[in-house]
Amino acid sequence: MPESVEIASQGAKESSQFIAWLDRQTAKKRSKIIAILITKGIRLNFTKNTKLAAKAKIVTNHHLAKKEGSPNSKTNADFFFVGGTYQVIDARYLPLEKRNHSSLFLGQVQTYGKWMVEKRDNKLTYGLEFNYKLIHAYSGHRYKPLPNFYFAKDLNFFSNFDRPDSHIPQPLNESYFMGFNLFPGAGSYKLGIYSAKTVSEEPGFYFVSPQKSLAMTFAPYSKIGSLYIHENFKNILSTDWHSNLQAEGIGRAENYLGFLYLRANSDSAKLKIDATAFRDNQLLSVPTSESVDKNGVKQDLGYSRVRYREYFAIEGLRSNEGLRYESGYAFHVPLWITEWGTIVLRYRDYTEDGFYLAHSIGRGIFYEYRNQKTIISLGSETRDNLKQAEGKVSLPFSGNYYFEISCLYRENGIPMRSWFENWSYATDFNINLVDRKEIWKLKLIGPEISLNVSISEKMDSPTYIYYANFQFNQSF
Repeated sequence: MPESVEIASQGAKESSQFIAWLDRQTAKKRSKIIAILITKGIRLNFTKNTKLAAKAKIVTNHHLAKKEGSPNSKTNADFFFVGGTYQVIDARYLPLEKRNHSSLFLGQVQTYGKWMVEKRDNKLTYGLEFNYKLIHAYSGHRYKPLPNFYFAKDLNFFSNFDRPDSHIPQPLNESYFMGFNLFPGAGSYKLGIYSAKTVSEEPGFYFVSPQKSLAMTFAPYSKIGSLYIHENFKNILSTDWHSNLQAEGIGRAENYLGFLYLRANSDSAKLKIDATAFRDNQLLSVPTSESVDKNGVKQDLGYSRVRYREYFAIEGLRSNEGLRYESGYAFHVPLWITEWGTIVLRYRDYTEDGFYLAHSIGRGIFYEYRNQKTIISLGSETRDNLKQAEGKVSLPFSGNYYFEISCLYRENGIPMRSWFENWSYATDFNINLVDRKEIWKLKLIGPEISLNVSISEKMDSPTYIYYANFQFNQSF
């Protein structure tokens, strides 16, 4: 019917544009469109004091589980919330004061902003957000107009509940922001000035686009800038292709950290393409005004993967870390595909140049089941007559909750580092190169609780390293 064609066309746009288009329709046509949306399993969440849904969110069952730890779904303009964090690291090389961290907070979401009072370890902090028509202001240790993960980050804490417009974003070091909401009728661009001593001793500037799909900062004094991009694209290659781009970086042009992640998929072609690249630094977690000039061994890693019908796959990796250059490629071939999963054969080629020279071929066999966010992969790889066991189970359940466990076990003497698919805060996945003998990771994330646990053992040490982070929040 014509309405379905129009919905498909308008649905490719931002939700605010879709709602604006819906408002312009006649009452009769609007009712027909809403009925079609309901039959497709789509609902509209309305906020207070809107014409129809000028600030509504379009939510599908598919998107409810797509991002783990999605924001609280309350639609009331005013509500209180409480929460906290407890984190412990049991590692003998860390001083005691860096092993355990805890926090408790109380806050409120109001029509024109938010506030929070928080106790982080032995320090009392606060956060304020104010948005009214053409102006906005943020102050303290929690709220900022930027969606950036790295900017002014408190390195001892993080939030698993941070999503666009979340009332529990990433914890900050002391920061202040003030600026203007430009063209609020078009979604509001934000432009202003900030003060964050951990980024620059002198103030800097920031810009944020509508929907927070693009954000930039720059401090003339320290010359530290940051860039954030999060965009969804439809119908680029054809009408059935959907793409998502996420990227973030911070630092100077000659000394920066960050990541880039691209996903594209086509249901009709049954293809999925993932590509990720990141620059990390073992010395620095986040560049600051005091440490951006320090030299550490940086790792530049790029990884790409193409999947066909979920189980056929080609992947490639390249990493430069100091004088250590590693690369590899792999093929995944299923023996047969059933509704209960399949047996997959994997061939993977490993090469190392630079300071070390090595080459090895891994041959593996796995049982795999893949259905959207539900993933089971269990098997082992043989490399130079030594075994490597791998496992991953990912299960969405009970609406917005998500459970994942992944593990890796390597026999002593197995050559070169292994590829380990790791959960990443900002992206659906990333790939790390690991030389640990054993790694176990467990993750449980939902709107109100999150739990991350990891256990690992180094090859040259019988001592295990334990890490656990528990977070909770409750709105009322």
